Amino acid sequence: MDWTSVVLRFAHVLSAVVWLGGVAYAVHFMQPGLRRLPPEAQDPAAVAIEARASRGLAVSAAFVFVTGGLLVIRTLGLDGLENLFRTDWGRSIFLGFLLAVAMFLVRWRMVTGSLTRLKALSEKGQATPDEASRLRQRARRGGVISFGLGTLALLEMVIAREFH
Repeated sequence: MDWTSVVLRFAHVLSAVVWLGGVAYAVHFMQPGLRRLPPEAQDPAAVAIEARASRGLAVSAAFVFVTGGLLVIRTLGLDGLENLFRTDWGRSIFLGFLLAVAMFLVRWRMVTGSLTRLKALSEKGQATPDEASRLRQRARRGGVISFGLGTLALLEMVIAREFH
């Protein structure tokens, strides 16, 4: 048994569970729960939660990318990286990677970006009800898209395991 690979794979899967699970929790439980609060409590709660969640999800994503890269190098070796696109496994791994990057970027831009803007506007007293509603809607939509991309990335990685 190759314990280095076991530890890397465990760290990779655990980080992916935390990342995708955190996004799933936000989309399916936290956001609907926040909408049940009075309107004046929704924005401060969402902004406070996002400040912590964005850091945790970014750290989890970084672990996913680093451990995933190390697993690819461990599997192919540094000299074999040029073969990544010559196999179904390699193409599948790369597609999963691209989907994970898209998941990260969509969440960062649409969710974190919208709630950061909402916080800045609220602190200056410039958040109109329409603008606040638009930013909340954009954050919700970004969460759903991010979750969908993450689910597809996970599916692609499961498919890749079948090729190798």
